[in-house]
Amino acid sequence: MPVSCGTFKVISSEVVVFSDSISFSHQLSGIPTANNIFTILPRAGEVWALYSKFRSDLTCSDLKKCEYDIVEILEVVDVHWIIVSVLERITGFKTVIKAKEKEGLDSTAAIPWIELYRFSHQVPTFMLSGARYGKLHGCWEIDPRALTVC
Repeated sequence: MPVSCGTFKVISSEVVVFSDSISFSHQLSGIPTANNIFTILPRAGEVWALYSKFRSDLTCSDLKKCEYDIVEILEVVDVHWIIVSVLERITGFKTVIKAKEKEGLDSTAAIPWIELYRFSHQVPTFMLSGARYGKLHGCWEIDPRALTVC
């Protein structure tokens, strides 16, 4: 199963160029922890795709029919929990999302650290802010390519 967050070692400095238009790639911020070793973890304010029907026995072939929840990382509590807000699409827009509301309350969840594998990939986003966005102020616009990774 592909791993998107954790500690990784750079074993080659060779640059790889993808010419395939279905490749999805964007820059991530890793924290250097040692020589050629980086840690990539969800951080507060980032938006990630989270496997919605995660099982510890998932295989690569299971990923072909995977489903995601899109979440905003609200807080990382030491190495115990990652608090997320579940996001949903706004009716009439394909790439604009906001915090999901359940009976007037934001829908949040606490993901235990042991379930880091539930985080599929970081989703490039842009926060819509300012008067020019009107009702969409405070919503996220997402890169549509980030939703077709599966």
